[in-house]
Amino acid sequence: MQPAWVACSAFVNLLLVSARLAVVSGNLRRLDAEYRRTLHRARALNDILLPELERQIGDLQMRLEESEQEDAIWMRQGRRRDRADQ
Repeated sequence: MQPAWVACSAFVNLLLVSARLAVVSGNLRRLDAEYRRTLHRARALNDILLPELERQIGDLQMRLEESEQEDAIWMRQGRRRDRADQ
């Protein structure tokens, strides 16, 4: 085998491996970018959205408790009227 042929064959193999490496490298760059976007969104959810939702849940729970107390008072007053009417 001639040295030029061996060098040419090695160069072709190098080109094939380089092409595969370029594809994998591009995929890794895209995955890294997507990971960073996802991480940013997750932090936004954790730092901004979840505390706001927790505050809203607390407000709703407080309103529900107030409503339940009002209903209980209303029911007691209704019973007292019924007993007074008898």
